[in-house]
Amino acid sequence: MSENNIILTGMPGSGKSTVGVILAKERGMDFIDTDVLIQRGEGMLLQDIYDARGAEAFLELEARYVGELNVAGTVIAPGGSVVLNDSLMAKLKKTGIIVFLDVPVEIIKPRIDLLSRGTVRRPGETLEDVWRLREPLYRRYADMIVECGDMNQREIARFIAGMV
Repeated sequence: MSENNIILTGMPGSGKSTVGVILAKERGMDFIDTDVLIQRGEGMLLQDIYDARGAEAFLELEARYVGELNVAGTVIAPGGSVVLNDSLMAKLKKTGIIVFLDVPVEIIKPRIDLLSRGTVRRPGETLEDVWRLREPLYRRYADMIVECGDMNQREIARFIAGMV
């Protein structure tokens, strides 16, 4: 497997998919959104999968779909919860550079609705709770951290393209 992928990590609503599409165009690379792979493969929206099968089953599906990836020259936008799986992160790290899109939770909050988006969390957990759990993991696995607070998605993509 090649080591020339760019893997964008970050919270739901951090812009991984949008930045990924722009970045792929900037670099002449393919683009994969693993959430879309899961939805297509299962024939259901992420939230419907999550509601029908629960968090553990959702994480197992994510592990299967991400674990089966075998691509090169690709910008990959995995779901925000992939960072909870050490073995998946190790696999992704072997295939390319991991870029953490560090977007402040105050910016993410208005972008997403936890009730209508398949965000893996325990009952009663807020977006801030999810952020506190995941943020150190995103940092631990990152080869590159992009502080995204003052940039739009095009600027973020161009910044990454200029760095990798």
